[in-house]
Amino acid sequence: MKKQCKILVLFFCICFLQVCFVGCNTQEQNQDRESNSSSVQIEQEKENTKEKESDTVDVVSDSDNSNGKETSLSQEHTGNYDEIEESNKDEETSNNLKDNGTNSDKKEQQQSSITSGQHTANGNSGSSNVSTSRPVQRMGYPSTSGALHVEGSQLVDSNGQPIHLRGISTHGLAWFPQYVNEAAFSQFRREWNVNVMRLAMYTAEYGGYCSGGDKEALKQLIRNGVAYATAQDMYVIVDWHILSDNNPNTYKAQAKEFFAQMSKEFAGHNNVIYEICNEPNGATSWAEIKSYAEELISVIRKNDKDAVIIVGTPN
Repeated sequence: MKKQCKILVLFFCICFLQVCFVGCNTQEQNQDRESNSSSVQIEQEKENTKEKESDTVDVVSDSDNSNGKETSLSQEHTGNYDEIEESNKDEETSNNLKDNGTNSDKKEQQQSSITSGQHTANGNSGSSNVSTSRPVQRMGYPSTSGALHVEGSQLVDSNGQPIHLRGISTHGLAWFPQYVNEAAFSQFRREWNVNVMRLAMYTAEYGGYCSGGDKEALKQLIRNGVAYATAQDMYVIVDWHILSDNNPNTYKAQAKEFFAQMSKEFAGHNNVIYEICNEPNGATSWAEIKSYAEELISVIRKNDKDAVIIVGTPN
């Protein structure tokens, strides 16, 4: 029993010694590893430092080279920019010369077109393109433009020049006769620069020519208005003003009598225009207006062969 105990104690002592030996070896190995790793790190740091120094040297040399390149490039670019700038100036100068030439050509073409248009309007030969363009209208007066007439769809003066009428219409002559006076017409001509007056004589309204109004007084207002307009060198429209009677055929007989008398009295005037039915409306048709107009026009033409006659429309 004692022997066995001694043997066990000896065995444990041997095991303990082995463990201690192994531990010492392991510690030494770890220290060796640490020393090796530290030496490796130091060597790596040295190598990195050397590489950085070499990189720095390379960068400096590269920068020197790049500076040289940049200098040469900048010199080259400066020369190129000067050449480009000079070429751009030359192009701009040539373009300006071209533009000026084009603009002058356009102005000459426009001027020649205007001249051609004037020749065409005067009856002389001109460009076919200009002759089809819309004519220029101007203000005209009886003393300079004379009697008006119609060419195609254009109102023209005695010289064939397109004319523009701008003026004022009275209200119903039966209602406001006091405004047909020489002072008013003179003011319209001087301050309003109008070249036509319209004498609106209603037919069927209260006090109208065909509805109980004073026919002689109304005709005298027409005569006065024509005289005042003539004195102010203006054109004048004698207006048979249809409204509530709708259809001009309603008072056709009275209209024929009125215009027969007025056209006879004003046959020698070059400034009188006749409006035979201002405002036909309601269910009045074109056929009814045409038949009425044909009869009235023939009445006026017996006394005045050339006066302008205005025919109202139903819409």
